[in-house]
Amino acid sequence: MKIANRLSQKQQIFKDIIIDDSYFVNTINIPGKNRSFNPYDAPVGALSANFNTVYFNSDKKGRLMTAESQTPLLPSISKKIHLMRLKKGRYTFSHNRQEITTYAGELLLYFLRKSNAKASGNIRLGLIESDDKLIYRYHSSFTLEEVIKKMMRYSNNFIANQLLITMGAKESGEPGDLRKGVNVIMQYTKQELGLEGFKVVEGSGLSRENRISALQMLSILKAFSPYRYLLNQRDNFFHKTGSLQGIKNRVGYFDNGSKNIYYYIIFLSKSNVDPDALIECLKNELLFKKRLVKY
Repeated sequence: MKIANRLSQKQQIFKDIIIDDSYFVNTINIPGKNRSFNPYDAPVGALSANFNTVYFNSDKKGRLMTAESQTPLLPSISKKIHLMRLKKGRYTFSHNRQEITTYAGELLLYFLRKSNAKASGNIRLGLIESDDKLIYRYHSSFTLEEVIKKMMRYSNNFIANQLLITMGAKESGEPGDLRKGVNVIMQYTKQELGLEGFKVVEGSGLSRENRISALQMLSILKAFSPYRYLLNQRDNFFHKTGSLQGIKNRVGYFDNGSKNIYYYIIFLSKSNVDPDALIECLKNELLFKKRLVKY
C-alpha cells in the first residue's frame, strides 16, 4: 500500500505493469521443501508478497474473505482456493514462479487503483531496460534486526532463505542463488568462528542434509549472544526451536541478569522426551543455584 500511495503521487496513469524478479535466479529448489500447501513450503522469490501465501477465512454463508486487513483476497486467489478446496488458514497458493510474481503485481495494481491512479493493460514479467527512468525507490521500514526477530518468532522458513539468498547476491553479485548464500555462511563460520566439518545446504533447517554438532552450535550461540533478545523469550530463557519428524531441538540462553549467561543445547533424535520438560528442569536447577549463591 505504501508503495502504491507514493507511486500514485508521482504518476497517475499506468499502462502495463512489468514485474522484474531477476535479482534471484529463475529456479531455486530448497532442499527439504515440498510442493505442499503448508506455509513452511512457500517458495522463495526476488519479488514476493505476503510470504507467497494467502491467509483467509469464510463467513457464515461460506463466502471467502481475507483474514488480515492489510491484504485483500483477490478474485484470482479466491478461484484457486476453491479449486484446491482449502480450509480457512494460511496456505501456500502456488509453486509456480510466474504465478507468485504476478500475484505481487496484482496486489500493486489493486492498491494503485485504491490510490485513485488509473491503470490499464496487463501484468507481465519483464526486465528493466537501460533507458528506463527511476521515479521511486522503496526502502523497507523494517530494520534487519526487526526482520530477524519476526523470523525467529514465527520460525519462518521463507524469511530465512530469502535472507540467505539475498546475502549471496549482495556478496557475490546478482542473481542470487542458494549456492552463493551458503558460501557466505560457510566462509563466515570458518573465518570468524573457526568452525570446520559442519554442513549447511539451505537457510531454514528444513533439510536433513544440514549437519551441526552440539559444540559447533555452542560456538554459534556465543557469537550470537549480543543479539539473544531477537529470540523468543519465556521467563529468563531465550530460545529457538527446531523440529523435523523424529527430531526435536532447542537451543538458547538463560540470562538471570547477572554477568553470567548460561547456554543450553538440546538435540533429540527418535526420542519421546519433551525438550520443554528438559528446559523446565534446567530452569529449576539454575534458579536453585542462584538461591544458594544469594543466601
